[in-house]
Amino acid sequence: MLGFHKMKNLPDSIINLVNLQVLNLIGGESLQELPRGIKKLVNLKHQNMDLLTHMPKGIGELKSLQTLPTFMVGKSSSSSNNKTVGAGLDELKGLNALRGELNIKNLVNAEFPSTDVYVLKKKLHLQSLILDWSPQRYVSDDDDNVRSTSTHAEGILEMLWPHPNLKKLMIRGDYYGLLELPNWLPNWLSSLVNLVEFSLIDCLQSEHLPPLHQLWCLKKLKIDNCPELKGINNDADRGDHCDPSPNSSTTEEKDDEWPHFHCLAYLSLQNCPKLTLMPTFPSIEGELRLVSTSLKPLVRTMKMRRGGRQVVHSDEYTNSAFEEYDDADTALLPRPSSHLALPLSKLTDLTLNGIDDDLELLPGADFSSSCLISLQQLCVWSCSHGLKLPSSLCSSTSLTIITIGWCDRLEYLPPLHELVSLRELFIEGCPSLKGCWWKKKGNHDHSDPLMEEEDGEEADEEEWPHFRCLSSLKIKDCPNLTQMPLFPNLEVELKLWRTSTEALVRTMKMKVATTNHHDSQKHTSSAATMTNSYYSSSSSSSCTALLTPPLSNLTKLSIRGIDELHYIPEDGLRHLTSLQDFVIKNCSSLASLPPAMHCLTSLQTLYIRRCPQLAERCRKEEGEDWPNISHIPNILLDGEALQDYSGLGSLKMQYLCNKFS
Repeated sequence: MLGFHKMKNLPDSIINLVNLQVLNLIGGESLQELPRGIKKLVNLKHQNMDLLTHMPKGIGELKSLQTLPTFMVGKSSSSSNNKTVGAGLDELKGLNALRGELNIKNLVNAEFPSTDVYVLKKKLHLQSLILDWSPQRYVSDDDDNVRSTSTHAEGILEMLWPHPNLKKLMIRGDYYGLLELPNWLPNWLSSLVNLVEFSLIDCLQSEHLPPLHQLWCLKKLKIDNCPELKGINNDADRGDHCDPSPNSSTTEEKDDEWPHFHCLAYLSLQNCPKLTLMPTFPSIEGELRLVSTSLKPLVRTMKMRRGGRQVVHSDEYTNSAFEEYDDADTALLPRPSSHLALPLSKLTDLTLNGIDDDLELLPGADFSSSCLISLQQLCVWSCSHGLKLPSSLCSSTSLTIITIGWCDRLEYLPPLHELVSLRELFIEGCPSLKGCWWKKKGNHDHSDPLMEEEDGEEADEEEWPHFRCLSSLKIKDCPNLTQMPLFPNLEVELKLWRTSTEALVRTMKMKVATTNHHDSQKHTSSAATMTNSYYSSSSSSSCTALLTPPLSNLTKLSIRGIDELHYIPEDGLRHLTSLQDFVIKNCSSLASLPPAMHCLTSLQTLYIRRCPQLAERCRKEEGEDWPNISHIPNILLDGEALQDYSGLGSLKMQYLCNKFS
């Protein structure tokens, strides 16, 4: 139904459509309830709705219903007869044709069952289940009808026992303390032998979870906003592994005995600062997200290879993993293979956000070829507590994207130019960051943060290291970042916002090698050929002459908020022959654009804003620099289109203004 966004109730006449099979109520922002006689629509198969306050009584008689994305549990009336407003949880019992996803909301309204009632156990086609225990719009914390006893929680949980075919489960809220139940929840979860995804959100008081590693098919686990959660374990685990410190001798001795997830491929832990005790997760394949939580589970996982013991990967388990189960329990489980893989050897994406632990706790060798060998993306965000990235990071051969942001106390980065596959680097909001440190000539450690000669003078551009295949570089709000490797091979984008331009100037001044006619035919000008030619050793810290001009393949350049920028080197600027978009904003000291702008033959758009000296010189037909830029098809100066030779029109020019602003 369309155009009913203001309707609060559907007309009662709709119940006369006895042959109706599909009722789509998505978009009814004001709709609160369905007609009471909805049970007459016996042929209804698919019903979609989003904002109802409760379900109508009798909905449980729609035996043909297959799609019911949301079920709102009715609330007991405050009157003396204690009647329920809307359908109770027990009306789900007869809807055994349901399939796909079911989201049960307002579970705080659920009545204690008078008899044994299983409302989900026969729904063998149900694939995804969301149990929402959080109060909704009309349920207050001081509501007299809200139960908090464990007996009530066990009764409701028994009613919600799902069919073993369930693939996905999400639990939101812990109003009844159900996560702390000693018997029901562990047994309830362990029966879900086909569960692939499990999410736990907004459980604000629970301190422990059942042993989730016993879910043999679990591949995706997400735990979010559980601030008191300390462990994912059973009672035995709480006693045996009471020391959460990853550096303690007690923990090191028991690394081999620690339980682990057997085929977990994705893990996200967010806002769980006390979570230090949990099974290890060696089989992660895609993404691992640790946000405002402890680093200790990751450290423990990376240390799993001890005393010659190797953990299995993906769906291959060690024999020891089966010792706690009877033969009958393991008959249907995949048997271990002779192949043993390293922990986290297939992890591709690692995010560390808001971590209070020092990242140097990460085992040093594990960024080398012995572990994390598939890591492609690393994001370190808001980690300000004594942060220092491990130097072993640079031994990775697969890392292609690095993002570092808002690490207030970060002063130096490891020699990132040694990353042979690094393509994208983004650094933002690191006010203390000064640069990268790297090897001096004849020095075999990384103890020197600045590239200087023995007499204290800075080295020439030819001796500064530079990134091998970096294609995109973005640096924002790093005012002290002056010492870093150069970046002559950028192709996609260079953004320098409120930071130093020293590295840019040095890069532009890099010299191009002189070659004879035979050499010029032998070598192409492609970035790949250039990279292979002048990088003969991964440990080389000096920069040989380039085979192509620096930044000659760059297509986008954006410089913003740099008051110290007085000029753009003309000799370097003339090499930017592939540049298409050039943005200059909030550079009050930049006085002019040199005649070398004529060399930018690919430049399509020049955007200048809040650069008072430059604006005066770039006025159309009148400014001193106008002859240097008049060949550019699209020029935008302080929001005004000076020319539109591309025929983009006012709307598209406005789009460009918004894009670059």
